[in-house]
Amino acid sequence: MNEEVVLKAYRDFSPPLEDSSLANFEEEDLMLLAGLLDSLGAESTFKTVNIKKIKPDINESRLYKFINSLELSGFIGKRKLGKGYGGGVENEYFFKIPPAVLLSRIKTLAK
Repeated sequence: MNEEVVLKAYRDFSPPLEDSSLANFEEEDLMLLAGLLDSLGAESTFKTVNIKKIKPDINESRLYKFINSLELSGFIGKRKLGKGYGGGVENEYFFKIPPAVLLSRIKTLAK
């Protein structure tokens, strides 16, 4: 089995969505997550630049805290794309749960 098939199968796997995972997020983070999901449409991958487009005034510390909380919740994974402009590593993040499903759960919790 080739590596690309394995990676695609892993990305397509959708773990069960726990409402308690979303309940642990602060309202501001839920709104940011909803905005990100809404902006991506059917796309399930994003970079930090996508978050900055939604919230241009977000500082780096806050941005990476948000991404870390998404990773710890099990909602996203990441893969390294290569070196960025400053010599650092550029990452691409992917949702482990279909974005439409996650957005629907956030909207349900908000009601």
